[in-house]
Amino acid sequence: MSREEPERNPDARAGQPTAQDDAAAALPVDFVAFYTLHHRTYLDYACLQLGSWSAARDTVEHVFTQLSTRWPEVLRQPHVEAYVFAAFKEELARRLPPDGKGAIAATAAMAQLPERCYDVVLLHCVLGYPQQHVADFLGVSCATVRSHVRGAHRRLARETGIDRTTETDEES
Repeated sequence: MSREEPERNPDARAGQPTAQDDAAAALPVDFVAFYTLHHRTYLDYACLQLGSWSAARDTVEHVFTQLSTRWPEVLRQPHVEAYVFAAFKEELARRLPPDGKGAIAATAAMAQLPERCYDVVLLHCVLGYPQQHVADFLGVSCATVRSHVRGAHRRLARETGIDRTTETDEES
């Protein structure tokens, strides 16, 4: 899979507002902040699952468009990040191939990880996001992320026969 660069907005001229700027101005500021903070992580995750940047962009934009129409309801959820991620995963599941396996499910061992553990491994170990970022993104504690990383390392080591050292458990 080749990594495409995000397209530049041809309307973007120095000092002139774009249609995207106008749309952002009409949205609640907390929605724009959430989108700005998490958009790239969602794109990275979707690209690994779907195998292309264009499919990832379509999926992420669809999810955020849907969420923007019911943002006050989203904000009433006990864990906004977890709620948004669940909505994203539902849409992603609809777009995956019929076998339900994304492009990253290259090994049988990784594909067998429990869903939350798989998400943590993908975000932290594959995409390289710091554990605190993953915790904030998923709406869980950093200790939960560390626990999932350690559990995944143990399980993958056991299932692949590859020995690992405890130093890989440290924050990167």
